[in-house]
Amino acid sequence: MGSKAKRRTKQSSGPVSITYKVGNGQPIRRDVELLIVACDPTTLKTVCDYNAAELKIVNSFAKFTFQTSLLKVRRDPNAKLAHGVIFAPTPMDKMDGSIYAFRNESAKAFGLELASAMSENWVTVYQLQGPRATPWTTKDFRTALVQELKTLEWWPYGRIFQQDYDIANVFWTPYFNQFSPAGLQQKLPWQFLGLQGKRNTIYAHGSACFESVLHCWQYANMLLDPNNNLGVKLPERRDAPIVILGAGASGILFASRLRDLKYTNVEILELKDTTDGKIHTIVKDGPSPPGLNQPTVCELGACYLSPSYDDFVKYLGDHGFLKGNDRIPIAQYIEDTDRFRGIWAWGQFPRWRRTAPRLMNYSRYIIEKAKHDLGYPEGYKNNTHIELKLAEALVEYMAIHRLFMGGTPPMPLKQPSPFNEFGAKAFEKLAGDVDLMALIGLFQYAYSVQGYGSLKTIPAYYVMTWITPPVIEGVLVGDTVVTCWSKGWGDVWKQMQAGLKITPNATTLNIKRPK
Repeated sequence: MGSKAKRRTKQSSGPVSITYKVGNGQPIRRDVELLIVACDPTTLKTVCDYNAAELKIVNSFAKFTFQTSLLKVRRDPNAKLAHGVIFAPTPMDKMDGSIYAFRNESAKAFGLELASAMSENWVTVYQLQGPRATPWTTKDFRTALVQELKTLEWWPYGRIFQQDYDIANVFWTPYFNQFSPAGLQQKLPWQFLGLQGKRNTIYAHGSACFESVLHCWQYANMLLDPNNNLGVKLPERRDAPIVILGAGASGILFASRLRDLKYTNVEILELKDTTDGKIHTIVKDGPSPPGLNQPTVCELGACYLSPSYDDFVKYLGDHGFLKGNDRIPIAQYIEDTDRFRGIWAWGQFPRWRRTAPRLMNYSRYIIEKAKHDLGYPEGYKNNTHIELKLAEALVEYMAIHRLFMGGTPPMPLKQPSPFNEFGAKAFEKLAGDVDLMALIGLFQYAYSVQGYGSLKTIPAYYVMTWITPPVIEGVLVGDTVVTCWSKGWGDVWKQMQAGLKITPNATTLNIKRPK
């Protein structure tokens, strides 16, 4: 039996019946040939006819809660900005809702020197909470932010109550559905993969693989690759009715892919009145440096790109989704790019008796952290030797990555073996076992600043999903690794949505699928 026949044997017969309403309107029922769940599948438990296998997956997710706040800060224009970004690994390790990073959007847009000359800057502040039975509300996060900014030692914009800043915008979201180490050992990501296409349903939400835009795109491409024989079969008729639930990254990317394949009867149902999911770009007309009337692009959701995005960026460009929107270095106007990223290192050097520097440039932190975690004394001066240790660890990491992940982005088609040795352990534990401790400082920023969790607790599988060989190769050869969009992710999404049928304010009431 050929590959195509095998794929068809897993397809269910009969339509998917979905009932929904738009706003306060009357219920609408539609029969469709394919349902694509691009929203968080856990939100459908009361309306979807999940079977036991599906419920096992849906009930196994743990998720973070993430809030970013855009502040207009008032500052002394005679005081020079030391950094455009500051990341604090110690509060990130706690994941208790504390502030763990901020990014000066004005410095990102205009450079440190021009931003320093401004009396007001736009600053995005990051907070993250680990899995909890009752996650914080946006009000809880705001209360913690206001209290912390009164005394936060590494906050450089003043702390006299709220007189030094205004909170302009807030973005709150459940974030990064993931499986626990036990769930990974039970092969849940691959059990989820085995459900794809069954009951005329595709699960396209980031929870199927990883939270990022890149991985949603890679996962969609993987599902639709006929050579993978994953049991996913699209309707034969190009005018067959297809419904996608959710207009976030997964929904828009999958709809775009279906458009590429000439499907003409695709509708996206979006619960909210916005269509950007965890893409949350805010463009501010001012303030701007003297003599410049340029807007400031502020990212409260997706922000950065890495070399792993290269193929995706080419896809966007080839399809005309990047008109007027350029991929630029995160610190394009900074002559000393190392200065742009600062690390608040307090709490990261417990073994050293003397007080280690609290705030330092990222490149210095990588060296000092590697030196500490490898057991060298605080006064050790041979940085060249430490750099060699870092390079050796990076090469070893790439070897482990290729052996373990199999070179099939975004995830292996089958659970790697032995999984417990490499994937289910917390990354920091794995690093200690296989002599990769030199990488902790480097990976703390590369991985954790995104809000994907602490290296002390997150399974290594997820770290390897995000930090791929192209990223490491960029670090080794000194290429620009961290980039962003000149007009923001929101502009990419706006261009991708043109021509798609999107129905906002659509509440799903009931889903019935073939058995």
